[in-house]
Amino acid sequence: MKKSILMLVAMLTSSMFYAQFNDYKYIIVPKKFEAFKQENQYLTSTLIKHNLSEFGYTVVYDDALPPELKMNRCLGVTTDIDDSSSMFTTKLNLVFKDCNGVEVYTSLEGKSKIKEFKEAYKEAISRALEGLRGIPYNYNGDKGTIASTPSVSATTTTTQVQEEPVITLADNSAKTIKTPVATEAAIERIEQTATTAVGSTSAPILKEVGDVLYAQPKQGGYQLVDSTPQVIYFLKSTAAPDVFIVEKEGKNGVVYKKDNTWFIEFDGGQAGPQPLNIKF
Repeated sequence: MKKSILMLVAMLTSSMFYAQFNDYKYIIVPKKFEAFKQENQYLTSTLIKHNLSEFGYTVVYDDALPPELKMNRCLGVTTDIDDSSSMFTTKLNLVFKDCNGVEVYTSLEGKSKIKEFKEAYKEAISRALEGLRGIPYNYNGDKGTIASTPSVSATTTTTQVQEEPVITLADNSAKTIKTPVATEAAIERIEQTATTAVGSTSAPILKEVGDVLYAQPKQGGYQLVDSTPQVIYFLKSTAAPDVFIVEKEGKNGVVYKKDNTWFIEFDGGQAGPQPLNIKF
């Protein structure tokens, strides 16, 4: 009787998880869990990815995210291991958290008394995930929508030189930015740039890939300016330190770092990833 009740509870909690998890497109599995000293220790990452893939999920490692997931981590949930093993028993729970670190689901406890660690974690992970077997999963696309930045109406800049003069640029909808004060000549160039941009229908475009872009901190991310100085792109920070969201002419893209080189890639862009020379 007790065993039947436990099985019913497992099924109910698993069903609740699937109902929640239908909102997410990906499961992210770290190559190294905080509970362990080494990457993929005892093949834990491999085992979790394999088991979840068998259940019909789209599972990716945290160092091999697809472009849309790099742009928006809210499309997926991240797996973690809550390891409470003792000297004679391997015990763990698998915890799934959303992009804000909020717990979506915690598995039942998986146990093993096998002495060999690799086999013990294999058995414990399998038992922890057993409650998720056989319940259908269908991604409904409810999570992960990137909120668009509210438009700011174009305004006329004042002639008074402030500590950080405000200029207005147009990129489909005008955006107000701050540019650090340099010299009088630099301020004059900024004013000329602002005048040109307000009457334009698109933001300045980087003419050559090799041009250096300078990253200037702003609220929520950075703005990239060239030596003119003109603002080329606005970068919005994400949970990943080397991944930023970029918007240009109504298109969403991602700026990311790979092998010590920065790249920019727009959703649906035919050109593919393009290198950028960014100085932070």
